[in-house]
Amino acid sequence: MKLIAYLAAGAALAIGVAAAQTQDKVLTAALTVKTVGHTTAVHGKVADPKLADFLFCVDQDRAGGAKAVNFTGQGRVIYRPMPVPGMPDSMIGKTPESVASVLTVIAGTGEAWVFVEKGQAALQAPGGSSRSTTVPVSIVRKTDWSNGSGPRRGTDISSCLIAAG
Repeated sequence: MKLIAYLAAGAALAIGVAAAQTQDKVLTAALTVKTVGHTTAVHGKVADPKLADFLFCVDQDRAGGAKAVNFTGQGRVIYRPMPVPGMPDSMIGKTPESVASVLTVIAGTGEAWVFVEKGQAALQAPGGSSRSTTVPVSIVRKTDWSNGSGPRRGTDISSCLIAAG
């Protein structure tokens, strides 16, 4: 039993170190943020043709009432990648990126939404925002990926908002 406890503690420490070494990423784009029930989709269309559209699907914590977050316009998204240990370099970008369950959306108007799972540290933009709303979540998923040629996959906003059943 002690061995299992040591292995579990070591794994938790390794995950914590990996998270601490991961740089948060900032994406600037034309955003569409839409909430249906307890699910929020955050879609970004990037002006730079070298970069691709992106989509985050956010499941709000069901312990409380859903917070409707709806916005269309220019903005920034801040998220924290969580590299998968042992994933071959050849697979990076060809599958959805693993991310921590924290995400901040900052509208060009200055309004901000901080999506954060209990126990996680919220991602704050430099300078912060006085008009931010915290939205408790159970999970944040980044669903887009590249298929090597052609359009990026996993960027259809409706795929986030289909009711689970």
